[in-house]
Amino acid sequence: MFEDKGWGELRVMVAWKTNLKSFWMALWRYLEQPLFDKNSTVILDPWKFDRHNKIQFLENCWKLNYSSKEKYS
Repeated sequence: MFEDKGWGELRVMVAWKTNLKSFWMALWRYLEQPLFDKNSTVILDPWKFDRHNKIQFLENCWKLNYSSKEKYS
């Protein structure tokens, strides 16, 4: 009842900008996929591509963490 409405609007704007930035980055990755490369598959559905891209990102992170533990132990 007595809360400041400016902070609520600010939170919405920050969330909107964050979502817009992640949208543009996902769209850029989708458009940058190699179309005529025999070694990679082309995924034309943007939702499937996003899910596939997130899985690949996580797998690469796990590989980096594993290799760094091997290197320094």
